Amino acid sequence: MRLAAASTTDPALLHLRRRRDQLTVTLTETRPAGLTDRYAALHARQAQGVLEDRLEHLPIPVWTMGNGGVVTSGNAAFRSIGDRFAASDEAVAPLLRSDDQSEGRPGFTYRALLPAMDRQAETWVDVSARRAGGAWDCAALDVSDLVKAELAQRNFVQTLTKTFAQLSTGLAIFDRDRQLILFNPALLDLTQLSPEFLASRPALSHFFDHLRDRQIMPEPKDYTSWREQLNALVSAAADGRYQETWSLASGATYRVTGRPHPNGAVAFLFEDITDHIAMTRRFRQQLSLSQSVLDAFTDAIAIFDRDGVMSHCNQTYRELFHADIPDQEAADLQELTAREAHESWTRQALSPLGLDEVLAQLVSTRPGREATRHVLQLHRMGEVTCSVLPLIGGARMVTFGGQRASLPIPLETRPRLPRHRIASSG
Repeated sequence: MRLAAASTTDPALLHLRRRRDQLTVTLTETRPAGLTDRYAALHARQAQGVLEDRLEHLPIPVWTMGNGGVVTSGNAAFRSIGDRFAASDEAVAPLLRSDDQSEGRPGFTYRALLPAMDRQAETWVDVSARRAGGAWDCAALDVSDLVKAELAQRNFVQTLTKTFAQLSTGLAIFDRDRQLILFNPALLDLTQLSPEFLASRPALSHFFDHLRDRQIMPEPKDYTSWREQLNALVSAAADGRYQETWSLASGATYRVTGRPHPNGAVAFLFEDITDHIAMTRRFRQQLSLSQSVLDAFTDAIAIFDRDGVMSHCNQTYRELFHADIPDQEAADLQELTAREAHESWTRQALSPLGLDEVLAQLVSTRPGREATRHVLQLHRMGEVTCSVLPLIGGARMVTFGGQRASLPIPLETRPRLPRHRIASSG
């Protein structure tokens, strides 16, 4: 029997001859090998040697696995992980399960964990396999750092998700196509929108239409221009310029802020500031009440903080020393220092005696704990009593009375009243 080579460029013939119990195999060539053939064979052996050397020293594990999971060849990088590869079911099982016997298959890729062994830590690898010659040609790429990064990212996303879930501020993020892609539970409570509606990824215009229908946002004065207003709102949010306070029909007050988000997305934050607004109003009412109480006094009163800056004064004080200033808000008291107030006092005084002592008390870093009193002569009020009283937090109050005001008499100097014995009725 004669068998020709599979390659058309190979001129060899294989002769098989059986004689009883013996089989004779003879390999012959149809044409004798010449000098060119010898050099071609030498060049092929040299190229194969170079290829085998490069494959041997590749830092990437490369190996061939035949049927049954037997590794027939592998480079040095594979031999360093061979024991760990054999001990990992994740690394071998995908190749054993594949029943595709087609040659030249594009192959497939899977991820496997190689266990720790011989002081080597666990290693994640991406294995690429391709069917060739009835075996699997495989290569592995170390992706441990990538797996750690993906795990850190998942943990970060989970942490961020938990944080969003615990926020009292409602969050709604719309992608570049202006569809809702992310929201937190607080948004449900603040907007009263159903989870099914938000989970359906509504468009931004649809989202705000539902808010308007539920009276969660102020009703536009001109509904025909509502779309134009909405487009302006989105444009301002994309530039980070949108921030408004919504006073709702229910009495609640929301602060709505629009901020740009990566990749052309935009985020809206909904914050319930009803309590904050109520507190601010009560604080302003208390300030107004305190100011009205000060204005009710006929004495001129000015209060300085511990840094010597005027914080309050009453109407009598303004009329006496700041006749050109109609009210306290216009006076800009936060910029009026004790030295500047001292100058206005000096202009109204017939003599600066006593005023320098008052100024020294106001600018002192260690204010006294007891009240002091000075008698002054003013152009418009005549003889008055100027008192400096210490207040809480290092503040001091200066009063200019129309007459000599009496200070509290110390306990030890108060006259003792005679004690009367109560007679028994019996």
